[in-house]
Amino acid sequence: MNSVLRMYPSRHRRMTQPMLDLKRLYWNTHAFRSGP
Repeated sequence: MNSVLRMYPSRHRRMTQPMLDLKRLYWNTHAFRSGP
């Protein structure tokens, strides 16, 4: 995730914030479903 954030320009960080939250929930839900 950190590497992706670095790729995004600082000016787009505000716009991508909601999307990052959605991606975070998306990966979290899939992580729990797939399991260890």
